[in-house]
Amino acid sequence: MKLKFELVDARGKIRLWNMPEKASLAIQLKFGLAYPVCDLNYDRKTGTGSVWVEAVSAASGTKTKQDIDRHGRPNMYISGKLINAGKQLLASDKVKYLPVETESFYPQYVGPENRKVRNAVAAILVNGTPSDLETNAVSPVESRDYAQKLVTKNELLKLLVTVGASPIRRKQILEMVYYELTDILETSERAFGVESFRVGLYRDYNSGDYTLAFQYWRHDQSMSNSWKRFLRQSSVGLAALLEREIQSTKNHLQDLQFAGMGTGGELAIFGSLGSGILAFTYNTVTFSEEQILKAITTYDPKQKKVVELPQAGSLERMGTIRLLIRSYHLEETPFRIFPGEFPIESSH
Repeated sequence: MKLKFELVDARGKIRLWNMPEKASLAIQLKFGLAYPVCDLNYDRKTGTGSVWVEAVSAASGTKTKQDIDRHGRPNMYISGKLINAGKQLLASDKVKYLPVETESFYPQYVGPENRKVRNAVAAILVNGTPSDLETNAVSPVESRDYAQKLVTKNELLKLLVTVGASPIRRKQILEMVYYELTDILETSERAFGVESFRVGLYRDYNSGDYTLAFQYWRHDQSMSNSWKRFLRQSSVGLAALLEREIQSTKNHLQDLQFAGMGTGGELAIFGSLGSGILAFTYNTVTFSEEQILKAITTYDPKQKKVVELPQAGSLERMGTIRLLIRSYHLEETPFRIFPGEFPIESSH
């Protein structure tokens, strides 16, 4: 059997080798020619082989995030075709590739140590398109260019069934995540979605990691303080549900983290208080501990004491809140991220 490699929509330049190119016995593989699988480190026991890809020159339009926003990510593939001695096609497959410069955007984006960059992109995408800036509670968008895919309602439902969440918990989580509001003409059943509380559950399909991004609320000046408090409580409640129903059972949402821009970052912090899950905030204005306490506690006259709302454990996490927050300042043009001021101001 032989294997033939071809390029689809090639940009930049790459070379294929049967072993690291600096090895003394390395052979450069030519595109369009067929090579015996025994020359490609084929293992009969496992049915696997390996080749090495060398980037010679970068694809154009990939140096900065602004380049990618303007031109999109090139959609290039290396295809492999397995043929027999009679040149019959036995199987085929293809993988994406992208040759880039070492100091360009993508190497700083996909590395495991650069989660703050991917979370920042999710925190931008959850706020919709630029034309949506003045619209309240817009639909989050996903991005092929940045490998950020929105988890669908059916995908999350399947996961909730798998972990054994009860029907009422499934309904509560799904309606909050997918913004299902109560129809004023339909009074038979109340929906759990909260007006102006919009999130997007993203999965990075390079790393497999999940980010729950919180949309910032619009029209801050006209929104009542009581409704802002309700949005903060909603964030605590949803985060606690996700942690209890999904994360506590074998981490089904791989390395779930929270993220938000502006007041979306504020909601991410409240989510962290409700769950203990790490929150990444970007350009979030400082707010006070007093505002937090007003959202997560209330005075119970029957018990004659302050009690937690809406989730036990939130008040205790206030003592370790600095361990749960990563705060950054984000500039979108050019795209840069700097350490930011801690967004919670002590009341003492």
